[in-house]
This record gives sequence, structure tokens and C-alpha cells, in this order.
Amino acid sequence: MDYYTKLFKYRSANMKEYWIVDYEKKLVTVYDFRNENLERYDIPGEVPVNLYSGRLKIIFD
Repeated sequence: MDYYTKLFKYRSANMKEYWIVDYEKKLVTVYDFRNENLERYDIPGEVPVNLYSGRLKIIFD
């Protein structure tokens, strides 16, 4: 399943976020459906989890 098909399925299912981790491109893309926001983060790096107001961070090496 491609990323965009999955994106629409997650949104239709009322998920709050959708993450794509692409180690080949060294990039994490986070879709925040609640705030209609898209954020991109570099790998390596930290990605805040919006569900926890950014207090929880996931570290990608």
C-alpha cells in the first residue's frame, strides 16, 4: 500500500497522527490530523509525539 492511500485510510479511521519513517531518505514525516499540520524531521534526530504535547520524544539514529 502506498503512503497516500494509507494516509487517507488513517484519516478516515479518525486516527490522530500518521508517521512515515523513511531511513533511505533519512526523514520522518508526521501528519497531525487534529491540527491539519505536517512536520518533517531529519534522521538522526528527535521527533516529538504530539499526542503527548511533545513531552515524549522518539530518538532516531
